[in-house]
Amino acid sequence: MSEKTRVIIAGLSERFFVHQIEIMRDHSISMIADSHEIKEKMKEYMGYPIGTFEEIKSYEYEKILIVSQSRCISLIRKLLSMGVDSKKIVIWNPRICLDESQYSLKVDENGFIRASVHDGQTRIEAILKAFSDLVIFEEIYLKNIYRFINEKETVLFDVGMNIGLASLFFASKGFIKKVYGFEPLKPTYERALENLSLNEAALADKIVGYNYGLGEADYEQTVAYSEDNPGIMRVGKEAVTVDLGEEGAVTAVVKEAGPEILRIMNENPGASFAMKIDCEGAEYEIIPDLIKHDVLRKIDIVVMETHYGRENEIADAFVKEGFIVYSNEEAPYRTGTLFAVRHKDKME
Repeated sequence: MSEKTRVIIAGLSERFFVHQIEIMRDHSISMIADSHEIKEKMKEYMGYPIGTFEEIKSYEYEKILIVSQSRCISLIRKLLSMGVDSKKIVIWNPRICLDESQYSLKVDENGFIRASVHDGQTRIEAILKAFSDLVIFEEIYLKNIYRFINEKETVLFDVGMNIGLASLFFASKGFIKKVYGFEPLKPTYERALENLSLNEAALADKIVGYNYGLGEADYEQTVAYSEDNPGIMRVGKEAVTVDLGEEGAVTAVVKEAGPEILRIMNENPGASFAMKIDCEGAEYEIIPDLIKHDVLRKIDIVVMETHYGRENEIADAFVKEGFIVYSNEEAPYRTGTLFAVRHKDKME
């Protein structure tokens, strides 16, 4: 039996409490580091001393384990500011769909997370810089929420490309011929291009990215933007609009969904079409426009995230268009995952 790695837990969190048995089984814990306020409330937990981050240097350790997802980025910055070697910082994730040998999350000297996923044939590389990046990475690669298989050569539309994680995931699949990604916010789009550039040409060249979003019409909109959370930024009716001169203001370009998707379909005759949508509420103008232009019926499968507790609207629209729908809307955030597969009898 191999000797357990001696670690310090950086920051208490709900994830730690949920998975504490597994973490304690696999590691030898020297102490738990957190704020002065936490130390005043809890001197120890399960026999392990609780101290401040400044007390880390008083304990022996090989690695510092970050279990918290929501605090991960801020904890990395805290540790690096104290002079902790980035190579000693380990981001812990629960075992879900990928084995630990199939991916890695390594902290670099800038406080960013270098993500690498490999299945023996394809390797995917990306840089994660924000909390929402971590959430999206876990959803796509560790929970496999977008996985589907098609025997036909498939062109996929990635509506809400964000930093490119989903586009890279789909492009790694052999049956995917091409991925067309739509990202309206330029800072996020540039991060997607950065991530694509980290990958082999055989993978990255399958992806075509557009720096505009899709909606019910052609328009421009100036919205509030935060680099700390690109995964929840939005355009459209639900966006927070601001004046162009305000701090954090970004102008986004939106094109009407139906004609834009139809144009790309016409460039790819004979392909099967799939669509992934995660656009923070803009789906309620995109889906009706695809129906308006008789485009939705040309798509075989849609995987998407829904928002605001209005998932039934989307589900009903898909059923009327000849799809079979599966969904799992979740409380309390009123977001859910929806799969819509065109019924075999309705396929053209």
